Amino acid sequence: MQDILVALLSVALGLASLLCVFRAFRPVPVNDPLKRVKHWFAQDKPSSEERQRLRFVSSLAPRQLQRKVSRLLQNAGIPLEVEEALLLWAILLLACTLSGFLSAGILGLSVGLASGGSLPLLFLRVQGTRRKRQMEGQIPDLLDLLASGLRAGFSFFQSLQHAAGQMEAPIGPTLRQVITEMTVGFDVETALRRWVERTGSLDLELAVSAILIQREVGGNLAEVLDNISGIMRDRREAQMEMRSLTAQGRMEGWIISLLPVVLGIFFTLTRPEYMGVLFHTPQGVRMLTLSGVFGVIGIFLVTRIVKPRY
Repeated sequence: MQDILVALLSVALGLASLLCVFRAFRPVPVNDPLKRVKHWFAQDKPSSEERQRLRFVSSLAPRQLQRKVSRLLQNAGIPLEVEEALLLWAILLLACTLSGFLSAGILGLSVGLASGGSLPLLFLRVQGTRRKRQMEGQIPDLLDLLASGLRAGFSFFQSLQHAAGQMEAPIGPTLRQVITEMTVGFDVETALRRWVERTGSLDLELAVSAILIQREVGGNLAEVLDNISGIMRDRREAQMEMRSLTAQGRMEGWIISLLPVVLGIFFTLTRPEYMGVLFHTPQGVRMLTLSGVFGVIGIFLVTRIVKPRY
């Protein structure tokens, strides 16, 4: 009877969540030309009417969490508002928790709660790191294009337009957004600093700082950009060399970390009665939990040891 009530409750909550999603993401007709321009500039993000429907989500979440999620979404390049991301996160957390509870009771509930709460953040961090790495590989070419445009007699804004037309994703769309912001009234410093905040790249912050300092004190901006581009290329070569030197250590760390898991799966498939002691006795469950905790700590320590720092 209890399982039936829990199942009905999960179905009701799922239907309510789907109803909230459909109401939140329902397209709103935009007839006013000014609203259409604003909607285009927002890059298909929800309008003010749509944001009102999601206001209850932001009222429940702390401000610090909202700022963190907003920064992660910007760095990962995911075109979602904070309220939308929090609503999807809550639905995923609810689904994982109920699924874990229905399948394995209290233990499954705790596992579902942990996985549903950590997986979205882990995905955003991995996606943001990958996007930042790709972007930092494009920054030297971008600086070369800007320097070439300045030497050809273009202004800084014209050089940005030329570079935005030549660069591919992920840095190309972000640069085109900077040009759009400058076109609609943002000053150069504000637009460039917003660009750095959206990407989270230290290399881009270095280039933007050099550009802003040159605009204040004067000087040959093309030469400054060439010097920064050369430094970034040398630094990237040093990074690749250090990664090649530490490749063996990183591979050994992964092998040592995954070896207990692979052996546990092998013995579970070949000798289930031998491994059943770990899953069906209190002592085995405690040993399995401790081994999992210490395994995670070991993976963290090994990755920190073999990670190159420059």
